[in-house]
Amino acid sequence: KFEVSWSGELIPGSPFYVNVMGNTDAGKVVVNGPGVEKSHYEIGQSMELDADASRAPKGKLTAHAVGTKDFMPRHVEIADLGGQQYAVRFTPNDPDTYMVCVKYNGENVLGSPFKAKFIQPPDPSLVEVQGLRNGVIYEPITFKVDARQAGAGEL
Repeated sequence: KFEVSWSGELIPGSPFYVNVMGNTDAGKVVVNGPGVEKSHYEIGQSMELDADASRAPKGKLTAHAVGTKDFMPRHVEIADLGGQQYAVRFTPNDPDTYMVCVKYNGENVLGSPFKAKFIQPPDPSLVEVQGLRNGVIYEPITFKVDARQAGAGEL
């Protein structure tokens, strides 16, 4: 763990945690795919990772996810594609920030845990418009749009 501060104040996200690995079997597993690059999802979407253990001795790939709200472990699907290649998929039902841990023979692989934030998809039916009336060309009109309950999105 290390802390980063600016003018004596911790920056957002600090402290940061890093995995330091020796020459282990887990260190020979390469994880990539869209879930390594992408960190924000809507509920209903899946975080997907590809794990390549072909450079490691035979072993067992496992995975689980933990939410930051309740710290309860969640199921992560692992499909064995053969040749020590695996597809890892996590699809939660609840909005939260999750840490997806991928392990090989009980040790975190390089980059694990992977952070994924899941949010409710926007719901346009929850946007309210108030004070809208007929207007006159070239004259301004004022009205309010309240999208606070609609979730993330652009107006």
